[in-house]
Amino acid sequence: MKKLISLKKRSDFLALRGKEVFFSKYFILQFSPTNTQDDLLFGLVASKKIGCAVKRNKAKRRMREMFRSIATPEISGGKIVMIARYKLVDACYADVLNDLKKSLSKSI
Repeated sequence: MKKLISLKKRSDFLALRGKEVFFSKYFILQFSPTNTQDDLLFGLVASKKIGCAVKRNKAKRRMREMFRSIATPEISGGKIVMIARYKLVDACYADVLNDLKKSLSKSI
């Protein structure tokens, strides 16, 4: 199983800004492959456009759980930033997860 490491510094988030971008109705995904195949670095963003703090926290919990469920040996190592859109909070979890898998399959 891959080791999940979260991005903490602003500079890590900004480094992914010009890389591969995938748009979904639930989120925006920025991806950059790394040389190491072991670790999956991920960052979560839920801005105030999502809603109040309760909705932002729910969006971050959902995104975190999605990353845990997709951290399989088939996914190569890389850096991923997932930016939530307001529809993510009310959407069905399975729909969002399928959307994430499609986006990652395009990037790999």
